Amino acid sequence: MFIKTPEFRIELTRWYISEIGLRILERNPDLVDKVSPASLNNVLSTEKNNGLSPVYWLCFHREGRAILNTTKIAHKISQKAFNSPIENGPLKDSSAFTTLFYSEEGRQTLDQSGLTKHIDFDAFTRAAPVQYEPIVIKYSPAFMIACDQSIFDLFIKHLDEMLYLVDESALSTVVNEKAFTIDGVDESPQKTLLHFLLGNKTFVEKLIESGLENAKVAMFIEGIQPDLLNKVIIDNSNLSHCALSSLCATSLGCRLITAWPMLADKITPDGMNHRHLDGKTDNGHNGMATAYLLASQAVGRKVFEKYPSLAGQINGHGWDSAPSQGNINNNAHQRDAITLENWVKNEMRNQVTDVGSTILIDQLAASGRISNHHQSEDSSSSMNNANGHVFTTVDNRESQINSNGFFEPEQTSNREEPQNTISVN
Repeated sequence: MFIKTPEFRIELTRWYISEIGLRILERNPDLVDKVSPASLNNVLSTEKNNGLSPVYWLCFHREGRAILNTTKIAHKISQKAFNSPIENGPLKDSSAFTTLFYSEEGRQTLDQSGLTKHIDFDAFTRAAPVQYEPIVIKYSPAFMIACDQSIFDLFIKHLDEMLYLVDESALSTVVNEKAFTIDGVDESPQKTLLHFLLGNKTFVEKLIESGLENAKVAMFIEGIQPDLLNKVIIDNSNLSHCALSSLCATSLGCRLITAWPMLADKITPDGMNHRHLDGKTDNGHNGMATAYLLASQAVGRKVFEKYPSLAGQINGHGWDSAPSQGNINNNAHQRDAITLENWVKNEMRNQVTDVGSTILIDQLAASGRISNHHQSEDSSSSMNNANGHVFTTVDNRESQINSNGFFEPEQTSNREEPQNTISVN
């Protein structure tokens, strides 16, 4: 009988992490069953091997991944050992989790092993080596979600387990690759993970239709900071992007806002009046303020119906916005752009079909842009809704928005879905 002293465990760990030891274990499944959790999860703290463990080498080596794929040893892995970072050497900041997350074969193991439930916040946001040679390149898993199709697919597949990782810190992760320079100086617009996710139809659809627990979605929305949601950025091509406008450009995004009052409460005039400029010619959205994107969709007008006070955020910059590629119906024979003000006056006013339309018409009148208008009783009664959102007249001050409009992320991926991604080789 062995006395399991610390020294014994260190020697046993060194045997496990050797390739010879892994080959022996791979060929002897019965021996794998006898590996104790204490030995498996023993994280070394020696100067040379600080942070290494048998778990790390199981995930790092092909033989180890074969053992994970063909046995139940993954059930013995602890969260600490799975996320523990290497403290020195070329593998510094790497963990068992990232060694799986950053390789195609490793992601297959991660997908099938149930280890996604072990990922912790620190490992998710810590930059770890994606490439070791000829130079070390480091990105965080949060960054890589927006940069690699197969990583994004894994994230979506396991969203029920991984959504909690996308907290305030993760959402502010810069995912625009141009923001990273050799000397660490950031000289380009900072598109964040929040901008990417809210502009991605697959992700938003999962939030609405996947049956995720409300508590998990609520935690995600709670982590969204108003400044980041409404932040407007201009890129080097003079295109602009705001996470809110990307959300409001789709029916799914409008439905998400309608379903979650705490998300609507985070909307500010800067985001509401941002002119969406994504450079695309097939959606007719270029030049339209967020308010216009909402007003032009029946599901978007539902947002104003549920939260009438949002109409009070529309200022001159929003009312004067217009699709730069023509009218909102994208009629090739009618290229004169129609402003939101004129569309509400001439189109919506003549065909009032819903409460949201009435609210917008009355708001335009309250701003002094429609003369001889009498507020309808139906809309006035809707100004105070069940959620306590009170309608207020428009603030005549222009929000501090550049007249050029604001930022939309570059499209460097050839894939159709998810949108706004880049590739990292």
